[in-house]
Amino acid sequence: TKIIEQAKIPMIVAINKIDKPEADIERTKRELSEQNIIPEDWGGKAICVPISAKIGEGIDNLLEMIFLVADMEKEKITANPERTAAGTIIESRIDKGEGPVATLLVQAGTLKERDFIAIDNTLYGKVRAMKNFQGKFIKEAPPSMPVRILGLRAAPKVGDILEVTQDIKSLEKKIKMLQIRARPFPKKKGKREIKKLNLILKADVTGSIEAISEALEKMEYPEVRIQIIEKGLGNITETDMLHAKESDAYLMGFHVIATPTAQAIANEKNIEYKTYKVIYELFDDVKEKLEKLLEIEIIRQDLGQVKVLAIFRTEKNSMIIGGKVMSGKAEGGAKIKVIRKGEEVTQGNLKELQIAKQNVREVGEGQECGINFEGPPVIEVGDILEIYKEEKKERRLG
Repeated sequence: TKIIEQAKIPMIVAINKIDKPEADIERTKRELSEQNIIPEDWGGKAICVPISAKIGEGIDNLLEMIFLVADMEKEKITANPERTAAGTIIESRIDKGEGPVATLLVQAGTLKERDFIAIDNTLYGKVRAMKNFQGKFIKEAPPSMPVRILGLRAAPKVGDILEVTQDIKSLEKKIKMLQIRARPFPKKKGKREIKKLNLILKADVTGSIEAISEALEKMEYPEVRIQIIEKGLGNITETDMLHAKESDAYLMGFHVIATPTAQAIANEKNIEYKTYKVIYELFDDVKEKLEKLLEIEIIRQDLGQVKVLAIFRTEKNSMIIGGKVMSGKAEGGAKIKVIRKGEEVTQGNLKELQIAKQNVREVGEGQECGINFEGPPVIEVGDILEIYKEEKKERRLG
C-alpha cells in the first residue's frame, strides 16, 4: 500500500470468499480503513469489489472495474517499456540448487536476460535467467510482469527496489562518488585503525552457515575484525567470485565446490578462495589471515654510540665521516640516528665501516673508524651517532 500511495495510482480491493457463511464485507471495510485504505462508498478512493474465487461470483464485476479504471487512469498507470527497468522484490529465498532467487514485479521498463541489476547502489549480480509465473524460461519481462530471476549474489529483502544499471563500470563510478561524499573525517593520531577481514561464506546447509557464522563472530580482537559481507547456500558460483573480487573478500566454501565457470573466473582474475571439509581448518585459515592484517612489530636493538670527529666527504645522499666508538660497538649494515644537542637531526644507514682504509664488519668501544653514512648529508663534527638494528617480527593472535 505504501508503494501505491507514493506513486499516487488507483487501488482496487477484491474482497474474496463472500460465499462463506461467516463472510462480513462491512467488517473487512472497517479493517481496511484502519490501515488507511478508505473504501469508495465510505468517502475514500479504494474501490472494493466483493468476489468469490471459488464459485466465480463477482469476477465479471471485478474485470469490468479493472478495465474501467485502467481506461480512466491510463495516464497514471501506463509504464514506459523502453526505459531502464525497475521493479519491487515481492518474494526472496535461497534455493539449494539455484542459490539466491527473487521474484520481481517489473514496474517500469523491460527487464532482459544478462542485465546488470543493483539495489541501493550495490551490485546484486547479473540476470542469468528468468522464469515467468508458469515456470517457463523467458528472455524479457515487460512492465507489470512478475518474474523469477536467477544470478543474484545474495537474497534481497522483500520490498527492495531493484534497478538495472547499464554496466558494472557505471555503477562502480556511482558508488565511488557516493563514497567520496561520505568519506569520514581523518582519525586522530595515536589511535590505531581497526582493520577488517571481509569474508564470503557458502555452505551446504543452513545449520552449517549458522554455526560457522556464530563461531566467526566470536573471534574478536582489539586491532582486527571479521566482517561477513555475504553468506548463502549452494556451490560457489560465478557471481560469488565476482562479488569477492569487487569487495576484496576471502571466499570460503564448506562442504561445497566451486563450479567450473567459477574456477575459470578465479584463475583469470586471481581471486582467492578455498573449500573445506573440516571446520577447524576453516577457522585456522581465518585466524592466519587476521594475523597478516596486524601491524608488524619492530624490535630495536641498540648497539652503541659514535662521536663524529671529522667530515671527509659530502655527496648528495651520503657522507664519509670519521668517528670514535664511545660505547658498545658500530656494525656494518646497522641503522643510524643522528643526535645533536640532545635532539634528533636525521636518520640513515651505516653502509660501510673502515679501520685504516680496510673494510671491517664491526668496530668496538674506544676505536676510531671511518663510516660511509647513507642518508641526508647534514652530519656535523661533534654529533653523536646512535647505532642500532631493527628486527621485524610478525605478531600472533592469542
